Amino acid sequence: MRERFTRRELGGLVAALIAARGVAGARSSVGLQLFSLRKQAEASLEGTLAYVREAGFEAVELAGLYGRPATEFRKALDGSSLHCCGSHTPLPELTGDRFRATLGANQELGNRYLIVPGLPAELHAAPDRWARAARILNEVAEQLRPYGMRVGYHNHADEFRPVDGVFPWRVLFEQTRPDVILQLDTGNARVAGADPTALVREFPGRAVTVHVKDYLPNRLDPVLGSSDFDWSRFIQACETTGGTEWYVIEHDSPVREEVGVCFEALAKSLGRRPHR
Repeated sequence: MRERFTRRELGGLVAALIAARGVAGARSSVGLQLFSLRKQAEASLEGTLAYVREAGFEAVELAGLYGRPATEFRKALDGSSLHCCGSHTPLPELTGDRFRATLGANQELGNRYLIVPGLPAELHAAPDRWARAARILNEVAEQLRPYGMRVGYHNHADEFRPVDGVFPWRVLFEQTRPDVILQLDTGNARVAGADPTALVREFPGRAVTVHVKDYLPNRLDPVLGSSDFDWSRFIQACETTGGTEWYVIEHDSPVREEVGVCFEALAKSLGRRPHR
């Protein structure tokens, strides 16, 4: 398998993906990374999912199943009229002997997007290590393709800090297949001083799902809308260039009321009313 794609090949494939999405008339939707309400989900999964739907969210992205088998979790989702718009799945769960079990669980959940939430330290110490990570993601993407699923990668801050003069995010963009999702976390990118809107435009078609998170220096977990970040401009880039299907709110402090505030702020930026 080729490890590197030319800019022309990338541009053509990305344009085709965005065009196909436009023809389908797809509408970006809003989900919640359930980690945002992890304490509540541990205590009462069904009650928490009911609140998530009542608040206006259409789906949840998972980071574990809170001790439930996938079949039971799917019933809880269905009972609250929620979809699964992704799962944060550690890389070891997608390789070797664990792949089949991970595949089966996500099929049961109805999930198409398996997002690697981070890499082991040995895979981001140098540019060649990031290139190795890209090769692994390509291999996983090839395995998932027959099942209509896609693998992705979620950034922290390191991806936008140069390693030996090379930006890891660019390595991932240029050396992974165009169907590998680069899940941009806006808050984590801003920690590194990067502009999320510029990133969506510089690396088109790969922001199929994005993590919507605000950032203020020296302030932990601000609710969405706390900073002067231009969310409308960011959303426009996602809609026209990023190929975005899901805006996923992640609020690290598990406070239910703050999650609701974040949803209202994003709904306002999207020009929508909550679905209640």
